[in-house]
Amino acid sequence: MENFFFDEVTRVTFHENGRHVIELGGRITTKKIIIDKNTHIAHTYVSIKQPLRHENGSIYGLCSISTDITERKRIEYALRESEFLWKFAIESTGDGVWDGDIPTGEVTYSRRWIEILGYTENDIQPTNRE
Repeated sequence: MENFFFDEVTRVTFHENGRHVIELGGRITTKKIIIDKNTHIAHTYVSIKQPLRHENGSIYGLCSISTDITERKRIEYALRESEFLWKFAIESTGDGVWDGDIPTGEVTYSRRWIEILGYTENDIQPTNRE
């Protein structure tokens, strides 16, 4: 039995994409989550496949580059989760809260702060002093 890095579905997909590039001369960009067969750890990859051409334009090969973006995806998820928790904390307090970003001049108000000021959310627009 052969030892492959990838499961059958992933191998077939890679092969089909490569064949598509060679036969049609197109470029393919894909994002794929692959679970390591040995460690069972998921990794996310962005792969680009494009044909290699002779000077006359005929295709003689395939160039494929894959980049592991697992850490970037983890950071993006953590950032979204942090933003959600911050917004939840701001909105769940009974106190009026506002947050100002000094470099941009943008101000964010909690719903309660808007109520305290006697406005509605539609009355409050982000401010920008630039």
